Amino acid sequence: MLTLENVSKHYGHRQAALTDISFSVGKGELMFLTGASGAGKSTLLRLLYLEEKPSSGAITLGPFNLSTITKEQIPILRRHVGVIFQDFRLIPERTAAENVALALEVVGKGRREIRRKTDDALRLVGIWHKRNNYPHQLSGGEAQRVAVARAMVNDPLVILADEPTGNLDEQNSRDLLALLRDLNLSGATIIVATHQVGLAREFGRRILHLLSGTLQGESR
Repeated sequence: MLTLENVSKHYGHRQAALTDISFSVGKGELMFLTGASGAGKSTLLRLLYLEEKPSSGAITLGPFNLSTITKEQIPILRRHVGVIFQDFRLIPERTAAENVALALEVVGKGRREIRRKTDDALRLVGIWHKRNNYPHQLSGGEAQRVAVARAMVNDPLVILADEPTGNLDEQNSRDLLALLRDLNLSGATIIVATHQVGLAREFGRRILHLLSGTLQGESR
């Protein structure tokens, strides 16, 4: 479903953020990318939703070839990728429900479908009772659950989570990863970037280890 072949990313002539990365992720898989700050985790995820392009190598995601994709196709690709950020990135002037609904509005869904899918997503992540709250009225764990609902509401090909527990305490971190595991068990393909190797191991899934932009192997 997702394949990277000899992918490298360089900034300038000397600085290599990623070097010769190759791996595949199957449909319905939950995979963790681990490594210290600066290891290249976030850079790799940015390549997958085309915030940046690789310097060399090939990336395919479903029917999309990210190395040769045209500028006109990039918005189409992004509709098929859900992204969860460390800092939530919720719109402060919108309620929880409105933040989730926005992902459906931008792809032209009808009002009735938006309401139904938004409510379903918020129920699934356990935050429907806070649907009319604004981001400043939510705890960090609640805000991140809204972000998860927004990422999965369009049934994307893959959900990318970039340090999703970085702003959460230990219990909320475990709760969030348990939620992502449950979404995975329901069929979602999920890649989680985290520096918390021990926490990733608790969830018993495939783990890829990055060190200074190079892939050091994998474990379970």
